Amino acid sequence: MSLAITRELHLVGSFRFNDEIDEVITALADRSLVVEPVVTHVFPVGEALDAFAVAGDASVSSKVLLSFRDQ
Repeated sequence: MSLAITRELHLVGSFRFNDEIDEVITALADRSLVVEPVVTHVFPVGEALDAFAVAGDASVSSKVLLSFRDQ
């Protein structure tokens, strides 16, 4: 924050979701929203650190997910 203040930067925020999040969750649940082409990796939650490392490398990943199944 101090860098923004000393350089007199203007910060602009945004809100990613409004009402559409409910529609997206419904579409994910009924599988009418196809996400497989975007998802490049799925890691079990126990491998979260590895997942974040992969997600941080845009040359090998697009969307990286954590799976909470069978926990």
